Amino acid sequence: MPLTPGTRLGVYEVAAQIGEGGMGEVYRGSDTRLNRTVAIKVLPAHLANAEMKQRFEREAQTIAGLNHPHICTLYDVGNEAGVDFLVMECLEGETLASRLARGPLPLAEAIVAASQIGDALDKAHRLGVIHRDLKPANVMLTTGGSARPGGVHVKLLDFGLAKIRTSEPTRPMSVSVMPTNAKDLTMVGAVLGTLQYMAPEQLEGKDADARSDIFAFGATLYEMLTGRKAFQAKSQVSLMASILEHDPPSMSTLLPALPAALDEILEGCLAKDPEERWQSIRDVVHQLKRATQTASAAGPRPSPGVVRWERFVWISALVLVAAAGAWLGVRTRTPTEGPRALVRFDMPPADGTTWSSEAPRMALSPDGESLVYAAVGVADRKEQFWIRRLDAPDPKPIAGTEATASASAPQSPFWSPNGRVLGFVSQKIGGGADSIFRTVDLSNGFVQTLCELPSNNAGGSLNAEGVAIVASQGSKGVQRVSASGGVPSPVTVLDESQHEVAHLFPQFLPDGRHFLYHARTTNRGEWAVYLASLDTKARTKLVRSDYAQFAAPDRLLYVRGDGLMAQRLDLNTLTLVGEPVLVTRSVASVRPNGRVAFSVSNTGVLAYKTLGDATAGARRLQWFDRQGKPGPALAQPVTAVTLRLSPDGTRVAIAENPPNSDLWTYDLARGIKTRLTSDPAADGDPVWTSDGSRLFFSSNRTSTGAAIFEMPSNGSTAEQVFIKPEATDLLTPLDVSLDGTLLVFARSRGTTDLWWTVLGREAKPVRYGTGTFDVVQAALSPDGRWLAYVSNEAGSAAGSYGFQVMVQPFPDPTGGKLQISTDGGTYPRWRRDGRELYYVDPRSRLMAVPLSVDRGGALQAGSGTPLFQLSFFVVQQPRRSSFPYDASADGQRFLVSLPERETNEVRPITVTLNWTATLK
Repeated sequence: MPLTPGTRLGVYEVAAQIGEGGMGEVYRGSDTRLNRTVAIKVLPAHLANAEMKQRFEREAQTIAGLNHPHICTLYDVGNEAGVDFLVMECLEGETLASRLARGPLPLAEAIVAASQIGDALDKAHRLGVIHRDLKPANVMLTTGGSARPGGVHVKLLDFGLAKIRTSEPTRPMSVSVMPTNAKDLTMVGAVLGTLQYMAPEQLEGKDADARSDIFAFGATLYEMLTGRKAFQAKSQVSLMASILEHDPPSMSTLLPALPAALDEILEGCLAKDPEERWQSIRDVVHQLKRATQTASAAGPRPSPGVVRWERFVWISALVLVAAAGAWLGVRTRTPTEGPRALVRFDMPPADGTTWSSEAPRMALSPDGESLVYAAVGVADRKEQFWIRRLDAPDPKPIAGTEATASASAPQSPFWSPNGRVLGFVSQKIGGGADSIFRTVDLSNGFVQTLCELPSNNAGGSLNAEGVAIVASQGSKGVQRVSASGGVPSPVTVLDESQHEVAHLFPQFLPDGRHFLYHARTTNRGEWAVYLASLDTKARTKLVRSDYAQFAAPDRLLYVRGDGLMAQRLDLNTLTLVGEPVLVTRSVASVRPNGRVAFSVSNTGVLAYKTLGDATAGARRLQWFDRQGKPGPALAQPVTAVTLRLSPDGTRVAIAENPPNSDLWTYDLARGIKTRLTSDPAADGDPVWTSDGSRLFFSSNRTSTGAAIFEMPSNGSTAEQVFIKPEATDLLTPLDVSLDGTLLVFARSRGTTDLWWTVLGREAKPVRYGTGTFDVVQAALSPDGRWLAYVSNEAGSAAGSYGFQVMVQPFPDPTGGKLQISTDGGTYPRWRRDGRELYYVDPRSRLMAVPLSVDRGGALQAGSGTPLFQLSFFVVQQPRRSSFPYDASADGQRFLVSLPERETNEVRPITVTLNWTATLK
């Protein structure tokens, strides 16, 4: 309860309450002994715990040791009837905050005030005292004091959060009550001060030093000159992100009459990294005082000399602003305020759903307040986008993004700059493998189609001018189209001299003209991120990486190995500067598609999903029987996901250490691994000949495309198969007939289709007639009469990205088509007698389907039976020949590639507020 007028605290009599500080109530009163007006600061009873009493005493000790004309003078300290109080000089005037409510200060007055604040802080810093709560509300513009140029006289108030840097050599304080080994009352990681003026290191819960006061001084000075706060936002989270990542608008753009040099000085004061700020205010104070003299005599058009001195003034002012900004106040925090420091939390999928893949598609809204991600129902396998506000507990499905009979589940979400519209892509079903680019207005659910492009989807982006850029995995590059729909036109062209096969995942930069995209080549090691423009044909190669996103204001986030890296992107020179810094490791990805599970907002929020134990680290190859009972595991660990058993079942071929993998064989009886290739290119996708004497495999070691090679299975020299790929072709061997005469392979040129050729002579390859649909993964029946393959032609909306397992006659596909899977399937394998076919369903179950041939020669399929559960990791968007298991000849055992540490855990998405605090 506030003290009533007339209350006596020793010789001091309370007159009226005149304010309330962060740690106490302030009253005007009188010193009845000396007959003078004083200010009495009282620690209220509800704050009078042991820690607050220590802080209150610390403030008294701190002020007593700071005898300075621009620091409020302490007269006395006492305790009366359990009430702790300080007695200070009573200042007439108004706070700087009250004055700024009417507008900015004139330049000369601002420089004088900054000089005086700088003098006060210099005194404090030299005595080892850091203010930690510098802000306009703690600066008093008084009517007393000696005459000053510009008519300004300031007093620095409220050292309640001051900290003594006892680890630094300082001169002894001037009062005996100041302990020489004062205990730091700030807990490790505590964040103290006022958010608007806090330095980034304080938001991150780190220790404060004099450079933190410098940051706060810069923010205060910015406000003195412009009349607006340096950092503004609608929420605490956004404000915190603004301080951590954004720079305030330059003063010269707001007030062109101000000297341009002030912008440079403020930049040094408001640097995010303390090492890049001004390091000491002592030197700047000297320049501030000289600048005060110059500025006080300056008119509206200062001379060059005045501008130089003003520049020095601003430097020191900004340094001080940084310091005050460093203290986010736990004392002023209320339950409704947002987080004040680095915050991480996990976001699981909605109840009854799971992620659409190990690397779910996701996109943070530009303001960082909402996350869109793809999820699939556990029971109904319905896949669509969900949206969750970060401040709300429950996600909600987005109507209009469901898979349908004519379009697959949504992919590649992207937001409009204003956060009102969500763009996404679906795969067309029933009429080709086109990508359908759409938008949905989140306010009313209206869905419209922008355009269609051939081949698989590959992301898009929208700018504020109503332009969309979209991409597919075809050979047309990034396309431009109106955000209201229309005919797309190219803005990038594939560079065939660099063996480029696709331009993917475009993203606009803040100016809405420049954009990023990922260029895929036939050589995986050459995949790179480029920067281009709508206005020119020029482009800049930024970094080799599978995937990247821009993070405002000037960071590029990209993947390197299994790490997510951050590096500064200079938007003036369009180049990366400085060294990359690790943000986090093991971010989930589907690397063949170039998709990595992370997203970043414009406000410093980062969302990502890490690899669970089911996908991290070493793997093992283990046998299972038909009931899922584990048998022996191979002795040596592997890193391979894809495996192929030799026809006699004694060896297994694997590709180790992706992405630049090499081929190995593993002798199952002796437990010995043998390296077959050591080329620096990526070798993979092994396929045995029928007698086990040779292996076919794919490699990008050629100058054009990815070709098919053949080598003896003992590892001697490999030779390219006579099939010559074109510059943009990716050729992958899939199977060889048991009689050794035919090779089935896939050709990817945007979309993937099936081909076969006769081995042993240069026969012309023949395209297998599966229509215009995307076809991946194929297995030839032991008798060579049937081909099982995975295609999106059936258009299931129930999982596995609309892919089903189909069987057709071979090599002539006419004569009947049989769908094997019912609600999606991948990875088909035959039993050696052809009487059973295996595949993996969307629930990661290994399915067995009995097969028979009727009297008319038509293939018949029985009902599928689930055998056992495989790791969730194997259920991804199908790849051409990625087989995580193989079956023994009799179908009684299955060799499976598993993580070394198996888990059923569904890893959540991790959300990090102020992600730059993780940079080391």
